Amino acid sequence: PAGEPEVIQLAGVVAQLRVPLRWQGRTFALYGIHPRKPFPLPFFRGAHRDRAELLPRLAAERLPMVVAGDFNATPRSAFFTRLRALGLTSAGETV
Repeated sequence: PAGEPEVIQLAGVVAQLRVPLRWQGRTFALYGIHPRKPFPLPFFRGAHRDRAELLPRLAAERLPMVVAGDFNATPRSAFFTRLRALGLTSAGETV
């Protein structure tokens, strides 16, 4: 680790993790995320709130970052579109 881990409580309920790491002389932020799933329909509002809270945090990150986890989203979803708008790429698609 290159610093203290941070637990991010989305909507005060769903824990996400940010850990600054140092690897081969470079420091980056590793995010472990698992926002709520947007389906079935009654879950959509909670999932939307999670993403609305998480995306600005990622946008404000100053270190290079890796975001990993269960995104509860499809590759063509609005959430992935917004992640791409932040400059992130999908490792699965890149490979």
